[in-house]
Formats: sequence, C-alpha cells, structure tokens
Amino acid sequence: MNSRLLYPFVLRGVILGLCASVFAQAPSSLVVKRAASVRNEKAEDFVLPVTADTVGNIYLRYSDGWKRPDAVSKISRAGKKVLSFGLSGVPGLSEAEIGSFCVSGDKLFLLARRRVGPSEIAYIVAFGLDGAFLSSVRIDGDLEADQISPLPSDRFILVGRGRGAPGAGDSTPQTAIISSEGKMVESIRLEGDVTPIEREKRTAANGAVRRDKDFEMSLAASTIETADDRNVYLMRYGKNGLVFVISPNGGVIHRFALESPSDSSLKEIKVARHKLAALFVRWKQQTDMEADASFVRVYDAESGKLLSSYVLDPSIPNLLAAYDGDMGFTFVGPEVTDAHHQAPEDVGRLRIFEVGPR
Repeated sequence: MNSRLLYPFVLRGVILGLCASVFAQAPSSLVVKRAASVRNEKAEDFVLPVTADTVGNIYLRYSDGWKRPDAVSKISRAGKKVLSFGLSGVPGLSEAEIGSFCVSGDKLFLLARRRVGPSEIAYIVAFGLDGAFLSSVRIDGDLEADQISPLPSDRFILVGRGRGAPGAGDSTPQTAIISSEGKMVESIRLEGDVTPIEREKRTAANGAVRRDKDFEMSLAASTIETADDRNVYLMRYGKNGLVFVISPNGGVIHRFALESPSDSSLKEIKVARHKLAALFVRWKQQTDMEADASFVRVYDAESGKLLSSYVLDPSIPNLLAAYDGDMGFTFVGPEVTDAHHQAPEDVGRLRIFEVGPR
C-alpha cells in the first residue's frame, strides 16, 4: 500500500514498518492489539501533525490522493468520522490554506495562511470541538509559522522561519510566543538548534550556492506539542534526534539529542506521564521517501535517558497519533497489506491501530 506523507511540501513515501533491528540488544516488537476501520474513508495523503484528545478522539489531515488535505478530521476511537474542521465557512478565509493545528481543552485551533499578492498573511482560527467556528485573529510580525501549540493564559507557541525576501538564502529558524490577539510577546532563542552546512562548502565554481536540503527539511517537518506536564516539546526532524523542552513561561528547560537507531530519522514524538515516545524511520536509499524500517523508542522526558526500544510490526503504518505513558501506542493510516489480497473497497481504507509490545 503506497501512501504519501505531505509536509509543507510533498513528500511521498510508503508508510510501513518492517521487522528489522539495528540495536545492540534486539528491541521488542510492537503489534496490533486492536484495530478499527473508518467507514467510507480512504487515506492516501497525510499532513503532520496527528494528535488525540483526552478521550481518545484522533485529529488528522488526510485525503484520498486526488487533492491536498483541506480540513482536519475528528475520528472517534471506535473508528467513526465525527466531523471536520475547515476554512470554507470562515469569514474572509474561505480561500486560505491550513498550515497546522492543535487541540487544547475544548477547542481546536487552525493555523491558516492567506496569500495576498506576493505576501502571505497568517491567522489563528478557533473552533469548539463540536465544530462550531468561534473566532479568527491575524498574526502580526515576520514569523512564517509552520506549527502551533497552546500555552496557558490563551497564548501560543509558533514555530517556523523568518520571512525574508524570495531567494534570500537559507531559512532562519524562529520560535515565538504569540498572544490571543495575534501579537508577538517574545522570541524564544534555541541554543544548539539545527544549522545549515557552511555556505563555502555549498558554493559551486560559478558562485551559485546550493541549498542545504537536510536543514530545510528539518525545519519544515518539525513538530511541536504541549504535554500533560504543561511543557512544550519541539522536535526537529532528522538524524540528530533533537528535542527542545520549553516551559509554560517560554524558557528552554532541556535540549536533548536523543539516542537513535542507526541511519534513522526522528519523525514524531508524543509525551505523557513524564515519558517521551519517539518514532524513528530508516529510509530506503537515504531518499526520505520510502521507509525501510520504523522504530519507537521511549525516553525519560526529564533526563532524556533511553528507557525502552521497539520495532514496528509490518502491518502498522508509521503515523503516531497518541502514547499513554506506559506501553500503549495509537497509530493511524491505511492498513499495510498487499492490495492484491484485499477487497477493492478495503484498499487504502483509513484505520486506527492500538498497539503494544508482543
């Protein structure tokens, strides 16, 4: 089953995990304990993040492969599509795109982008979890936001890049706290963040400077989430396993370079009960397109110490939706099986997988 994972740009890849081990001590296998199909829902394209609320509903963006996902779907634990959150009915934003989203308490917030000429204007759009539109506010400043996560006192952390002139060179990582009115409260400095390769090493004989694709990918595919300890966890995609822990007041508490499986990239994290679950993917031929193997490692969220290691069963798609803080994980995506052995109506059907050690 071929599926595509879309970041702010298209990344096509097979969402699967093969039983392979790169650990000195063989990790345990994660296997399906319970699975539920989402009726009449096909899933080919996905856009991170994928998240869950406190009662087990899953929120994600996906489509059947014919168009880019344009709404956030709410799926119950039992596999029922409850409703969708989109911009079509939001005043002034019906033509805008969804950049990201987050769930906080009884609200869902969309990070929306509307293009005006050569510029792009960003908004935070609030909905009740019943799907009712509540409000929208324009975000001021030069931050080109990719991800959003809530803070206390109706504030948000935005993660993205500095907005510069087209062709100005490498992106500039930026993280900031934004008020509920869309005003920048403060910029957060991340010491030891990802950096591009020196320009001299990327400069051709004719003076042209090659972009550092790994650096740009690390920024574009970052994820961020506010955990049950009220801290915000910012993850940089890539082989460095880089995670920043930010306090509710915006101070950086920890910087972890997670111990990761060989030749694998950190793709997603979930945090619960002071434990951090990290999903790593080893790509075939270093393409960042087709997965060769997928792994989950659990760390102490306060020290970064490795606690346990797992390898995914072949039937589990590598989109991590939730972690219970113990040994339970929830994954979502199409079932990874041979399409020739499925009924036509089952090919690509969206499913929820509750997973644990064998």
